[in-house]
Amino acid sequence: EDKMNQFISAMFSLTSAIKCESEHCCKICGEINEKELMIVAFVGDNKSVKMSEIADYLKAPLSTLTSIADKLVANKFLVRHNSDEDRRVVKVALGEKGLESYKLFLVRKKAMTKKVLAHFNEKEQNTLINHISKLAAAIVS
Repeated sequence: EDKMNQFISAMFSLTSAIKCESEHCCKICGEINEKELMIVAFVGDNKSVKMSEIADYLKAPLSTLTSIADKLVANKFLVRHNSDEDRRVVKVALGEKGLESYKLFLVRKKAMTKKVLAHFNEKEQNTLINHISKLAAAIVS
């Protein structure tokens, strides 16, 4: 029971810290929300993607993402274009504001990662990454 309480307390602290960092990052990346930032980051990492790929990544319904993408397109974070391979397929890529936000996101992500990993030596870093991966897998299973 004590371990369970320690675990829950540690998880709450971690999720609160992540939420705080995420909210700050959303603010500096163009006053967008977390889901919008995740879409901008995913598109930035992959250059040009179909909406179904974003839906799979976020594990969200395509209908939900379409309305979010419409807003991001209207606000110039994303641009729509037809696929070179199949003109019937519509893809999205980063727009002008999306590219700016993505660059800010990468800088913030790198700084946060360095800050966290600086508390651990290389072996501990590898162990930490391994345990976080196992933890995530255990939660979703």
